[in-house]
Amino acid sequence: MKKSICIFLCLIFSICVFSQERPVVKDITAKYLEGTSIQISWTNPQNPQPQISFFKLYRTIKPISTYKQLSDKDKIADLSPNTNSYIDNLFDFKEYYYTLIACTPEPNTLIFASMNTTTSSVKIEPAKENEQNFQSFKTKEQPRKTDLREMPLPYLNIVEGINQKSGISENAINKLPLQDKNVKNDEYIHPYIFQEDLYTPDGGDDFILFEILKNYFIQEKYDQAFISLQHLTKTNVDEKVLNRAIFYMGQSLYFCANYEEAITTFVKVAEIYPELTKKWIILSLDALNLHN
Repeated sequence: MKKSICIFLCLIFSICVFSQERPVVKDITAKYLEGTSIQISWTNPQNPQPQISFFKLYRTIKPISTYKQLSDKDKIADLSPNTNSYIDNLFDFKEYYYTLIACTPEPNTLIFASMNTTTSSVKIEPAKENEQNFQSFKTKEQPRKTDLREMPLPYLNIVEGINQKSGISENAINKLPLQDKNVKNDEYIHPYIFQEDLYTPDGGDDFILFEILKNYFIQEKYDQAFISLQHLTKTNVDEKVLNRAIFYMGQSLYFCANYEEAITTFVKVAEIYPELTKKWIILSLDALNLHN
């Protein structure tokens, strides 16, 4: 009888042990989606012992085989224990590996190839769209027409009113060229693309701007373009990219018929692009006058 009880207890213990798993995820993969996005996916352990408090996700340029190879600067995210995927946005074309560490009350440094660390690198792909896409966009006729006169436009009072709301300096307003005899009646308005944005860049801030233009601006999704451009300008972005992004924001606002905001945005880069901003400020002022 005692022997039977012992066998039964051992069986119960074995079932409990085998039903528990080590606190290590399985089948981790990393694949390129589109644009700047990489998706990392994995399978969580069932009933892990000890319990997982959270995950640490690492991105490295070399494959990882031991915990000592990881550093805090490689960590890109802390994730909840129920998470089974993550989207990482890359802004260069380097090849990367990913490692997911389950954090438990007891130190956990377990790393197993193909289980919680990738063995194959992944990178984002350069955009296939090239100059032809942008050239066709530039020559595409837009439905809006101008109704500009060749005489100077008496809109300084409008600009000054916008200035009071926007905080643009009076000095910048005084430098605005509010007349242009080169802008003709019935001229179709074409969005302007800077020369440096006609080609797929190698990476960095230029690539981020290129992706926004490709995915939203040239698709005439101006509201989404503005939001993405605004987000870009709030980051520590290269000054030249920042100025171009602000100019594209002004155009996006114009095509969304938000003419006052377009003017204040163009004014911010008027000293950088005097001829370009002159044209677009006049277009915005004239459209604003027609809608009032």
